[in-house]
Amino acid sequence: LRSIDEFDTLNFEFEELKKKLDKLLEEKDAIYKVVHDIEQRRYSKFMETFSGINLNYSKIYHDLTEGGIGRLRLEEDNNIDSGLVIEASPVGKKVLNLDSMSGGEKTLTSLAFLFAIMQHSASPFYILDEIDAALDKANTNKVANLIKSYSQQVQFIVITHNDITIAQADKVFGVSMEDGVSKVFGIELPAV
Repeated sequence: LRSIDEFDTLNFEFEELKKKLDKLLEEKDAIYKVVHDIEQRRYSKFMETFSGINLNYSKIYHDLTEGGIGRLRLEEDNNIDSGLVIEASPVGKKVLNLDSMSGGEKTLTSLAFLFAIMQHSASPFYILDEIDAALDKANTNKVANLIKSYSQQVQFIVITHNDITIAQADKVFGVSMEDGVSKVFGIELPAV
């Protein structure tokens, strides 16, 4: 006779546990759906941003190299968690790996990528430290003009020793050592 009472007790506990399990399974499914929706939005937003930056990069690289071809791609197609490949083909050369480029070619490629990102979503200011060190005079002039054109929308602090870059600046500040102490001074350039 006690078995009926025990069955009722165990059956009640079983039903309660089954309700909890069903609720947990529903919540798990809801979480998976939310995660799937977030991943879909993440993928869409990434690809939208990636496409925009790729278009900007191609145009800026083409302009900086006077006809070179540059593009961005993912290491694995449609896998946004794979790496980014920056392809650059200076005029008259096949597509080069960044490691096989000269210092000047690497600089132009990197700057094209930086400005492509900036054109897509700009910060209020940028600090560029001796970006023109590996460039010849012609490419230094291109980069200085590029910075000058973008300086209408954002501010740049450019650290350089290059007279071509300095000549394009709106304001110039120098740093010198006097008695072991760094001193900052402004330089007035003649209007061009």
